[in-house]
Order: sequence, then structure tokens, then C-alpha cells
Amino acid sequence: AEQLNQLQIKPQAIVLEPVGRNTAPAATIAALMLLKKDPKALILLLPSDHIIENQVGFQNAISVGAEAALGGYFVTFGIEPEEANTGYGYIHRSTPIQHLTECYSVRKFVEKPDLSMAEYYVSTGTHYWNSGIFLFSAKSMLAELVEREPNIVSNCDAAINHAKMDLDFIRLDENNFSKNPSKSIDYAIIEHTDRAAVIPVEIGWNDIGSWDSLWKTGKKDCLLYTSDAADE
Repeated sequence: AEQLNQLQIKPQAIVLEPVGRNTAPAATIAALMLLKKDPKALILLLPSDHIIENQVGFQNAISVGAEAALGGYFVTFGIEPEEANTGYGYIHRSTPIQHLTECYSVRKFVEKPDLSMAEYYVSTGTHYWNSGIFLFSAKSMLAELVEREPNIVSNCDAAINHAKMDLDFIRLDENNFSKNPSKSIDYAIIEHTDRAAVIPVEIGWNDIGSWDSLWKTGKKDCLLYTSDAADE
């Protein structure tokens, strides 16, 4: 709230979860709240701890993705792989979606592979790192969720109806929200829907999930000398 205030941005809402229940309930809360104001609302779901260095490239990809999302697709952003990394899940693209630039239907989502399989994925040119960033319409998401996980929708709706305002925040009702299973939107919807789409991007993305990732993206302010260099 303080950071937004410093940027002179007034958000529609800052919603606080009383307990963690992964991304499916969180996205459901957003969808329910947004649909009360705009039946065509889109949701861009982003992890908070990722780095995107090419912001213009990302904005351009979002513009393409928004068109797909308005058409009922659940859009993912696939990162062009730089190496055979075993720390990421992969997205296997299928055929291009008509009338949408560089947007493909998803053939399959793949869990984190071993090294040999990761090397194969990179060699195909049709596999991307799964960034965990999704873009979809609130209406489409709730329609899928009502079919697959109706209890999440009803629990989240009750949590909103019994929420309380607290200064800059909306505090969801704990009794109702805690009834939700801890389930990601990947497992609840994205990996099961036949409307999943992927947009390949090169946007300077990193999820900072390891010390190696932090080293690659961080600014260096020191020199490292080996014992041999010190002797010289």
C-alpha cells in the first residue's frame, strides 16, 4: 500500500488472504470482484518474485494475449529456453491459432524434466519454459471453475460477502476462505482446459528461484580474486 502511494497509484483493492490456498482461490477472488464491475474484465496473474527486464516486449506480448483472452483462451507466456534447465516446467506448443500473431494452442504441460529430457525439449524448438504468468477473462475462468471446482467458487464468494474493510485493505472472511483446497490455477484449470494458449516471449525473464539465478540477474559490485591472483 505504501509503495503504491509513493507511485501515486490508487488500486481498486488490496485483498488480504487470511490463509494461503495457492493461486486458484486467489484468482477466483479477483474474478468474482472484477465481474461485479466489468463483465469483460481480464486478469493478468503474475508471481511477485520474478524479474522482467524487457518491459516493452512484455507489454507487446500482453496486447497479443489480451486479444486471445477476450476470445476465451487461457494464455500462458512461454520463455524461449536459453539452456536445458531442469528447474522449470515446460510448455509444448501445438498449432498456431488463427488470426493471432505468434500465439499457439498448447499440446501439453510438462513437469520439471531430467537433464536428458530437458536437452531434448530445447532441441525441438517447440518447447518453452513455463513462466507461471497467465492472462484470461474473469468470465471464462469462472465458467471453467464452476464445472471443475465449484466449491472454490462458492467458498470464495462467501469469503467476499463476509469480508471486512481495514484501512487500505479488504480482509477476506477466514472461515469461508479456509475451506478451499490448496490448489494452483495450473492444476485447477490451465492443464485441463482445451482453450490453453501459449505466446513465446524473450523478455529478460527470471524467477530468481536459485542462487545461480540471483547471480545472473544481480548487479555485481565487487571483484573476486583467487589465491593465485592474490599472490601475483
